[in-house]
Amino acid sequence: MIIKITNYPVGTHELVFEKSIKELQLDEPFIDKLNLICKMDKSPHQIILKCNLTINVKLNCDRCSEDYKAELKSNFSLIYLFDRNDVGDETNVFYLSPNDDKIDITNDVIDYANLS
Repeated sequence: MIIKITNYPVGTHELVFEKSIKELQLDEPFIDKLNLICKMDKSPHQIILKCNLTINVKLNCDRCSEDYKAELKSNFSLIYLFDRNDVGDETNVFYLSPNDDKIDITNDVIDYANLS
């Protein structure tokens, strides 16, 4: 899931991604597709992504041993700064060099899917 940040002007934008579980190389218990809606707030100094992840899983009931489907949701934020001096040891805060024109959020999305 790559966002070409140079295609977006300063302001707020909604990004929608739908990827298959196989495409993301996710295994059981994940099924069907992953849906991701991100609100991107781009300013001259930073980009903030507020994301809502929805993914379906196939689980097994401990009581009756029947399989059932469930929908898992996860919300997370990713912050990208254009100034290296602002980046500390914060989780989910990344530095973008002046030459970067894309953000790849695939690994972060996979991590949050696994944590759901």
